[in-house]
Amino acid sequence: MSSSTCPPSEAYLQLITSHQVHLRGCIFASLANHADAEDVLQRTNLALLRKAGDFPDGGNFLAWAIAVAKYEILSFVRDSRRERLVF
Repeated sequence: MSSSTCPPSEAYLQLITSHQVHLRGCIFASLANHADAEDVLQRTNLALLRKAGDFPDGGNFLAWAIAVAKYEILSFVRDSRRERLVF
């Protein structure tokens, strides 16, 4: 069964919830705009939920989640640069 069809376990959801402060801090440190950082945090949470089956048992969740957040930050910055209007 693929990870996208399996709901995340209760323990995995608790890991996401308990590390929100650290994820928020990492994202806010990387982006200057508060609203953008909140958007990236939500994208990161969705990505973490989609990748629940990819997390290795007994792994370091915070390090893994920060790596996912960094990719979401890079994706956001790339997409926002494409959308800029130049007058």
